[in-house]
Amino acid sequence: MSNFCCADIETVPNWDLPKECIPQFDPDSVKLGNLKDKDKVEAKIEEARQEFDKGLVKKMSLDPDLCRVVCVGTGDSTSVLGSVWVDEKMLLEIVWKNITNLYFKHIPLVSFNGIQFDLPVLWHSAIRLGIPVDPQMYRDLTKKYDNRFNFDLMQILSGWDRTRYKSQDFYQRWLGFEGKKDSGSQVYQWWIDKEYEKIKQHCEADVNSLVKIWERLQPYVREDDK
Repeated sequence: MSNFCCADIETVPNWDLPKECIPQFDPDSVKLGNLKDKDKVEAKIEEARQEFDKGLVKKMSLDPDLCRVVCVGTGDSTSVLGSVWVDEKMLLEIVWKNITNLYFKHIPLVSFNGIQFDLPVLWHSAIRLGIPVDPQMYRDLTKKYDNRFNFDLMQILSGWDRTRYKSQDFYQRWLGFEGKKDSGSQVYQWWIDKEYEKIKQHCEADVNSLVKIWERLQPYVREDDK
């Protein structure tokens, strides 16, 4: 398979959603046991609130309904490109136009957990922003097994067994490539600090690693899946 397009996205919490759509901390959910002292009760609740807020960033960043896309990276064996956009709708319009062009040219995507994360995020975002997406194309891109439109490396390497899922960083190191230099958990802070170049470089590095993993894996993929 000579033509392919590796793709990766970066997401952050979408604080522009209506308040009612964003998970809220419930003080009544805190287990106080036999605690009676008012000050200790308040301290316990505040501690739980802080833990909730810390976990909320990760939860929203990984939820297709609660996140927003801030960067998309694409590439193949010749070049890798990452783009950070503040205007999410404009970014998504470009992304879906490019995906559609690839689909009708029979050029497959190569992703890592793209079937369960990247594409659902892009699809939910398109619905929220009113961007048309061909439903048959989306079904083809996200179907399990014998998927000639999207080679999801996490699924292929795990044999479609969720108990065997491992990270992209694991497979980079397992294959003898350099591991990740930073973590996706840093993307939100970079976004807050407007350090967009760091997000772009992180996304590009992920795509570049996808290209290397795919080039190693490609000869082992079943011939009728190519």
